[in-house]
Amino acid sequence: MQRFGTAAIPTHSIGLALLKSDWHLAVSLILRPRPGEHPDVLAARRAWLDDGDLDRALELFPRRVVAERCILESYKKQHGETRNALGALSTVCVMITTVARWLI
Repeated sequence: MQRFGTAAIPTHSIGLALLKSDWHLAVSLILRPRPGEHPDVLAARRAWLDDGDLDRALELFPRRVVAERCILESYKKQHGETRNALGALSTVCVMITTVARWLI
């Protein structure tokens, strides 16, 4: 399983939300700002969390920030609708699997 989180957002907190099928909490934890984060990543998180600007957040998130981008791209495909958190989370797993296969 892909590990999410850091010391600021513990992996086990996200894992527990997933085990409890609390998809919205898991997404919230993944998208939450982390102390000491690179300014471009923080700006992207703020564009989404503070302003609700999906397009701006996707524009600002670097490609290396895979999980967050997958979630927001899923929301964009749903025209900004955030009710399908499970669907958004499933895109993270698909992307990571695709990248892993490409690397092998």
